[in-house]
Amino acid sequence: MKRDDEIIRRMLFEFESSEDFIIFDSVTDGSTDEERKKFYHLQLMKDSGFVTHLGQHTARLTSEGHDFLEAIRDEGIWKQTKSAISETGGSVTLEIFKTLATGFLKKKIEKHTGIEL
Repeated sequence: MKRDDEIIRRMLFEFESSEDFIIFDSVTDGSTDEERKKFYHLQLMKDSGFVTHLGQHTARLTSEGHDFLEAIRDEGIWKQTKSAISETGGSVTLEIFKTLATGFLKKKIEKHTGIEL
């Protein structure tokens, strides 16, 4: 299955907006294709440190996950990051994706505050 950055972004927003910090992460033989995609992307977020395992079939968003979400929250920064990636071949690691988005966020803050970050 191919990683889909849009799914990861959407899931991070879902986790953040939840009333509870616990993320349930199970999949069964009867799971839909969409549920299986979400489960797979949750595992990728665990691999990247954006989500951490809590216990049997549960996880939570990490500080790293919140930081990544803050970097990609702004729609303009999200589009800028995706555009930069597509101009260089269309695929990068999640770490590079986060670094680019954070860089664009820093530039935006520097422009508005005059403070070099």
